[in-house]
Amino acid sequence: MALTFFSSETILPPPSLLNGRQYTLPAHLSSMIEPVYDILIEDADGRHLRLERLRDLEIARQRLPMLAAQYPGTRLILWNHKTRDILAATEGY
Repeated sequence: MALTFFSSETILPPPSLLNGRQYTLPAHLSSMIEPVYDILIEDADGRHLRLERLRDLEIARQRLPMLAAQYPGTRLILWNHKTRDILAATEGY
């Protein structure tokens, strides 16, 4: 008789929705909803600091100019952190 074990991961909702609730998803489902796209700010030393992490590429592409407006003159980068591909970037130092 073979035993099958399923791992699970607890995911906490954003603080505004907490109300003491926790949600547990099976590990194979939680990896499917893991955010893949990062919007990074590049500082003057060339270091990358993450501003946002998103699941949907189209939403990430829409957020990039919105965030760029908040950081004029600063280079923002949209990249896929799994493949390490830079998908878009703004002008800046």
